[in-house]
Amino acid sequence: MQFDDRMQVQYPLMQPTSLLRDEYVGIVRVAQCGDYSVRVKYDKGGGKLTFECDAAMRLILEPELDRVRTRLRNSSSIYGFLNELVPMVQRLASKGKETTGAALRLQPGAEYYTKLMEELSACQDQIINVNPKLNEIEFAVQDSHGRNHSLQIQLATGYPMTPPVISSSLPVEMELKWPRKATLQTLLKQFELELEKFQGMWMQLEAFDKRSWILEPTENVWKANFRRVVIERSTSILIVLDPRNPKTLPECHFLGPDHKINLLRQRMADSANKWDSEAMVIDNLESVLDIKFVAKTDEVEDLTPECGICYTYKLEGSIPDKVCEDTRCGRPFHQSCLFEYIRTLPGMRQSFDTLFGDCPYCGTQLRVKMIPNRDH
Repeated sequence: MQFDDRMQVQYPLMQPTSLLRDEYVGIVRVAQCGDYSVRVKYDKGGGKLTFECDAAMRLILEPELDRVRTRLRNSSSIYGFLNELVPMVQRLASKGKETTGAALRLQPGAEYYTKLMEELSACQDQIINVNPKLNEIEFAVQDSHGRNHSLQIQLATGYPMTPPVISSSLPVEMELKWPRKATLQTLLKQFELELEKFQGMWMQLEAFDKRSWILEPTENVWKANFRRVVIERSTSILIVLDPRNPKTLPECHFLGPDHKINLLRQRMADSANKWDSEAMVIDNLESVLDIKFVAKTDEVEDLTPECGICYTYKLEGSIPDKVCEDTRCGRPFHQSCLFEYIRTLPGMRQSFDTLFGDCPYCGTQLRVKMIPNRDH
């Protein structure tokens, strides 16, 4: 569907969300009625239009929603559909002004939307998504090293006098500075400058991503200041970096059989003074712990961290953190899986809040804490 230049003239407050011009969001102004938040999209695959609107317009259109759906099926362009929608809204609104008046008064003024559309147009290339009410916007921002980051903003009722609420892929909360004449462009520039403060941390984490087997995180990797890394079968390390001082000795937590993690803790205590603040964190850890991190390949699939009972890694947000102590076995288990398994064994023993039973793979005695709020 080709972009129709008439959209800019007839509906100046409607903004295309991409260069393809196959989706518009913004405000449709209906004479003698008011301004309405609208989203119209052309689905190339299905060859049809989809339409969303705010509560005020939906209230007006309620009596003739079937007709609106017919127009969506038959219209060949976004421009054509809007040209049929506007007079329909005018006609229906004139029949029920008392019903819709309260909803219409809740809409911000035309001046507000005109200025907002100017701001959105100025940063159009970075917009990922805009909701129909134009008060929730997501931006894609690339840092100086080509990493892609997300910035979500929610415009407050008093915008721009009231600063927007923001959330982002930064590892720490961004302190927003909002001067009197601030705009969305002001916010994006602040975010770009903030991204540069964490280049050192992301460089350290990227080294782990390339050279080791990462168990966590599996998403939002730039927001996380940690990596959980495989050391060997059933043994891993959780490394937490200081976002502003990423080369310093990180906070480390070892997970695995007691005899293995006790050895690693001892090595850390004995050699921590050898930490080289100029070297990469991954190199320092390999030296201090006397280990070699292994990248995930087909050759190391036997190091699988999946639970030996449910055969998954993540279960209701938890990871396998119980391990068979037998070095020849070393199978990991979710605590909940191991608890449910052991409590059904004929030979299960209980001492206070701890259950004892045999490993399902090698028969070694395992112990697990009872889980509260479980039916016994």
